[in-house]
Amino acid sequence: MRQLSEFEFEYILTDLELKGVTEQHIRLELADHIGCLVEENPLLDTNFKGAYNMVVDTFKLDRLGNLQHKILLSENLKFQAMKKSTYILGALSAILMVTGALFKTYHLPGAGVAILLASVLIVFAFLPTLFYTSYKEDPSKLSMALSAIGFTVAAAMLLGLLFKIMHWPGAKIMLIFGQVALVVGFFPAYVLSIFRNAPNRQKVPMVILLIVIAASVLLMRSSISYSYDVKENYINRYKTALVVSKLIAQDTETITDTAAVSAIGEIKSQSNELIALLELARMKLLHEIGDSLTIDSRRLESDRATNRVMLSQGFGNQITDAVSRYNEVLKAYAQTQRTSMIIESYLTGLPRLVHTPVLISLIDIAEIERNVRMVEYDILMELSSARN
Repeated sequence: MRQLSEFEFEYILTDLELKGVTEQHIRLELADHIGCLVEENPLLDTNFKGAYNMVVDTFKLDRLGNLQHKILLSENLKFQAMKKSTYILGALSAILMVTGALFKTYHLPGAGVAILLASVLIVFAFLPTLFYTSYKEDPSKLSMALSAIGFTVAAAMLLGLLFKIMHWPGAKIMLIFGQVALVVGFFPAYVLSIFRNAPNRQKVPMVILLIVIAASVLLMRSSISYSYDVKENYINRYKTALVVSKLIAQDTETITDTAAVSAIGEIKSQSNELIALLELARMKLLHEIGDSLTIDSRRLESDRATNRVMLSQGFGNQITDAVSRYNEVLKAYAQTQRTSMIIESYLTGLPRLVHTPVLISLIDIAEIERNVRMVEYDILMELSSARN
């Protein structure tokens, strides 16, 4: 078996450099390995280039630039540590997301915290490191574009889900954009790029993590709907608030009939004006869902209907301003610190009347009405007692 000459070994080194192996220590190791294979080829005795080309064909040297890049990454301790942390973050995110999805589905406590933590972890930790490491492993324009699109889509969907659960504005736009783009665009392209550029099994665990997270997000999206038990409890709460309001109003009328206090007329006028506004807003909301307050109605969960009444028709600001004025009127007539504190506690810190499901808004309005009747009764009782 003939050994390679110094000229032939230099030829291999030069050819490897032309084929993209620019790092000297990698080039020397590959040249030594290839040289040993060439020396074992019987064709070497008569045709060095023929023997070398046979080895080249088996090595697919046109991909040696990518091989060098991967070797350099494998030697980069910081990159390897980041890659390991990506798997850890992905596993932790998936666990939190699955836990939050299950807790949300069965209405268990802690669902909101788990979902919030998972969303923050995925959007601000897992996804950035995942797409950065993917890009570093394949620094092509396609990889960079895919990483940017993937991060945008996944972040939009996760934040949209979080906004939906928290009843913040803009949730539906983010969810629709994120879900459509994720299912139709990103996942097919990402999986295709993985198996085209890196055959392999190395990234299969990461794909599995992404699929688990996506499935959990879709499960949570479907579980946002209220269960029948929750709807029933909410409807009963709404009806109870209305009944209590009517009972207190009847007691208030009795006080009005037996006590001729000059302030009562103004207080009653302000109360009735505010109650009329609340009743009108409540009727508008019921009309938006077809005047049907039943457990089977899916429209009870619509926040668009709430926004049409509270934002577009301006009832939200009107109610807030009217309650604030009513609060000031009643406190002006309060005889004691106790009564002032009661008025303040019942008429401040109003719930949000926008970007919430219709059912929640109906409850909020009914409970505001109940609170108005309660403070009205309390102030009138105080005035009546002072009169006597």
